[in-house]
Amino acid sequence: MSAADQIGPGSVVVFDSDVRGRPPALGLVTESSVGKKKLTYTVQPVEAASGSSTKTTVAARQVRYIVPGGSGYQAADLAAFEDSPEIDEGLIEEAWDMMLEESTAGSDGAAAAAAAAAANDDPRGMAELLFGVGDPSPQQCYHAFRLLEGRDGTLYFKRRRDGTYECRSREAVEVARRQLSQEDAVKAKKADFVASLQAGLNEGGGYRKTPLVVEDFDEEQQEMLSGLEILAAQSVARTNFASRTTAEEALGRELLTLLGRSPNPSNAFHLCVQLGLMKHHENLYMREAGIDKTFSEEAMAQARAMMKSPPPDPEASIRRDLTHLKVYAIDSEDTNEVDDGLSVEALPDGAGERVWVHIADVSRWVPEGSPLYEEARRKRTTIYLPEGAEPMFPAEVAHGVLSLRSGHECYSLSMGITLGESGEITDVIVTPALVKVTYRLTYDDVEDMLVNGIAGSADEWELGRLDELAQLRYRYRCEQGSVDRFQKGLDHNVKAVEDPSVPGGYAVKVIPEDPSCRSIRLVTEMMVLVGEGMGSVGGEEGIPLPFRHQKAPDSFPETDLELLPEKYCRAQGAYKYMSSATTATTPQPHWGLGLDSYVQWSSPIRRYLDLLAHYQVKRWLLGQPTLDGSLVMAQVEAGDGAVQTANMVMRKTNKYWVTEYLSKLVGSDMEAYVVSYRDARDKGGKVMYNLLLLGLGITLPYMEAGLSMELGELVVVRVVASSARSLFTKISWRRMSSAERSASDGRLKDEAALAGLPDGGGVAGSVASKNGVVSSSSGGDSTGDGDNSGSGGEASAGGGGVAAVGSSPDGRSSDATRWP
Repeated sequence: MSAADQIGPGSVVVFDSDVRGRPPALGLVTESSVGKKKLTYTVQPVEAASGSSTKTTVAARQVRYIVPGGSGYQAADLAAFEDSPEIDEGLIEEAWDMMLEESTAGSDGAAAAAAAAAANDDPRGMAELLFGVGDPSPQQCYHAFRLLEGRDGTLYFKRRRDGTYECRSREAVEVARRQLSQEDAVKAKKADFVASLQAGLNEGGGYRKTPLVVEDFDEEQQEMLSGLEILAAQSVARTNFASRTTAEEALGRELLTLLGRSPNPSNAFHLCVQLGLMKHHENLYMREAGIDKTFSEEAMAQARAMMKSPPPDPEASIRRDLTHLKVYAIDSEDTNEVDDGLSVEALPDGAGERVWVHIADVSRWVPEGSPLYEEARRKRTTIYLPEGAEPMFPAEVAHGVLSLRSGHECYSLSMGITLGESGEITDVIVTPALVKVTYRLTYDDVEDMLVNGIAGSADEWELGRLDELAQLRYRYRCEQGSVDRFQKGLDHNVKAVEDPSVPGGYAVKVIPEDPSCRSIRLVTEMMVLVGEGMGSVGGEEGIPLPFRHQKAPDSFPETDLELLPEKYCRAQGAYKYMSSATTATTPQPHWGLGLDSYVQWSSPIRRYLDLLAHYQVKRWLLGQPTLDGSLVMAQVEAGDGAVQTANMVMRKTNKYWVTEYLSKLVGSDMEAYVVSYRDARDKGGKVMYNLLLLGLGITLPYMEAGLSMELGELVVVRVVASSARSLFTKISWRRMSSAERSASDGRLKDEAALAGLPDGGGVAGSVASKNGVVSSSSGGDSTGDGDNSGSGGEASAGGGGVAAVGSSPDGRSSDATRWP
């Protein structure tokens, strides 16, 4: 008789669950569909008591056992099967021994008959033997089945495909016993390990008094802790963690389960913090991306050797001595990788000036193919984070011999450029050089010198002249069509400094930055200038270099953009027409920068492709064959993934700390400028605004059902809620009162005057760092090259979905948005 003939509504069966790891369940059949071989059961050994039911569809192949008694059962009968009778589990071994003996000896008698029945029948025969009855009840048959399927039962008996059982051989049982013994020992060891972890947590009131030292445990326990950390990092993964399970993550889930916690990434992270394996503000983006912070021992040995004894200079025969020039190294206060310096040289007979830009000559120290070179090629970029940097080269050399250090004679690859009256390049010199940095200045230092007239004085005429030439170059590029002709929005720099006295262990500050400040524009224009200069040299000499280029849009609504408010909105409107910049080995126009050719080579300490350009130029200077274009492109493409990952980590980490900072401002009101909006109501969506917080340089997305704010309008924004781990910020807004608007307009005019800008030209504030934290000031290649957000790093956060809806002070809808 087939299973379909035996099972019908009212039958009780045991079936396998669809969920991996879940044990077989007892259920009552309520419906059957023989044609589809699908049976619907109500499984309610517990729920029956409350009168509820949970139905699940079970295929015929999932049925493991049909409980005797036909199809007359009711839901209330299931409870009787859960009442376990008193059974000596040792009887299962005695039954196995008896059946094995009788099957091999062939003896007669009642015991032999019972043994034979048990061995060749379903659990009913085993029930007769175990309970000593000739006609066992359905409940006794069910419990015999459970014994056969349990730990001892599977040790002694093997289930056949037809549902009957056969005895295992004595040899097989002995092997299985040893295996079970080993498994028991492993389980006991894990239990002791888990107990020790829990004891440490209990002793510290939920957190260990001292961080857990992983090395104190054996290899298997270390693997579990490592798996816990890997699982914790999945809490910030874009994909569903369950779909990418690894063996390591499985160990982490097992540890959580043993501790009685749900095995998910969020709980894994919380436990890691409790155990001291991670900090409260652990950078999970770095961990999830799998970025290696270490360097090979060979690379470290090379670094130590070069610091102890500098290797011979391979370009000594062509290196020019420029130590007589005054060199300004301008960067943010906390920058340690100093890779550029600026000079101006007065040409003989009043023939004008030559601008010199000196770039750290990393290739002089790091030969191609050396361990340090291979590490740079692997890492591809320094990763700048609010809490610190992860360098492309070991910090000992990146901050030391590779940098242009103040007061030291340093090696550089220098470019001297003369300019025409309009700012066009008229002559270019490229040479390895020896320079000596005269001043190590911050942007704020330079801003003060420019505003207060120190730059341009007899003692510092060079800095004043560099400022004038930077303004000339800016006007030249704008005339050539650069989108920099539109005023950029404010930006920001985030710093997170460890401070044990602060909850969470970090003090966070957000520094507003204005890309139009003179000090920033000075350095930006000089970096763009040498990028164009190297592009022209590479093009004229046929040197395959990693040229950056950007296609012009098919159409650009210049007239329409001029109708937008001048302050910030035009730049934001222009950026949406920009395509991403790409790389080629021949010169092509860069539309966003307004240049015919452009090469990034000004940051070889922190960007591998810049270093690759140095190697190519050195070959040309020494009269050696350069790598052909296909090899250069192969190098470019080989690192695309690593660079994209690094950019994602920097972007996400920056947003994390901004969101953390905003969480401290819940309930605070701030002035905001309506930079842009996207109206998706015609597609069933909402209106998404970008609101620039003027006091912070942060641009936040805001979504609502209607169009209620105007471009260029000043409004008041309030932070309602902010969660860093979720990258979630909820804001509300209201219009300014006339008194607030009047005070704000007056303040902006005063600040614009201090910055040397037209009225309403922007807030001077603090000025930007050039260390890559804020992309709009990363060496001048910000416009349409690498970051198209326009109004700062957060303007691109307009995507994401509505996470919650609240109410603003004036009654307008306030949608919270999760940043992407």
